[in-house]
Amino acid sequence: MKAGKLSRVHVRDARTAAIFTDPRLRRILLWFTRSPKSIGETAALLGMDLKRTHYYVRKLVRLGLLFVAEERARAGRPILHYRAAGDSFFVPSEVAPKGFGEELARELRESLAIEAARSEGGILFTAAKGGSPRGRVVGQRGAAGAVEMWRVLRLAPKQAAALKRDMTALLNRHQKIAAERGGTAYLVHAAVAPRLVASGLADNEDPALAGAAGEPGIPPSLSVP
Repeated sequence: MKAGKLSRVHVRDARTAAIFTDPRLRRILLWFTRSPKSIGETAALLGMDLKRTHYYVRKLVRLGLLFVAEERARAGRPILHYRAAGDSFFVPSEVAPKGFGEELARELRESLAIEAARSEGGILFTAAKGGSPRGRVVGQRGAAGAVEMWRVLRLAPKQAAALKRDMTALLNRHQKIAAERGGTAYLVHAAVAPRLVASGLADNEDPALAGAAGEPGIPPSLSVP
């Protein structure tokens, strides 16, 4: 494939779509969409092992997602510079072998489990005034960097759309701060979706009452369906 103006690539097979469900491979591929880059440059800037980066690049080349855009002469073998096969990639959900966030979700569950094991805490289960079950995180120590919160909300379509916008704005704001100041890498997951189980729907109690008798510094109450 010759370098030039590249269009959107429509991914049509599961093998290629699998690349986009892997956060590391996805990041490497999209790294090459802006301009041609060498494997050495990519490994250094992404903080990856050179040998492993070479393996990933060759895999992307075999799938037709990367191509050699130019060769720069030097003593010995020329340095190959690769370019992505498109400036953007559309991957239909139906061809993806698994969810696009599945790997990150698995890592998040593992990290939360590790932090919970270190905390010596747990969840205190009680009933709210209306009788719905409640769970409150208590006694956590040494796990200030991890928290998991759930809510069951009754929302009109406009309210759900507003909540999505608010969460996106909040995450984008913190992402910008992190990019400017650096710091420890955290996994942050936010989602809004209709409940699949209609029966036993749990509403949250009054926010003013939630955690009123709780300990200072702990996360808000968790809604327990």
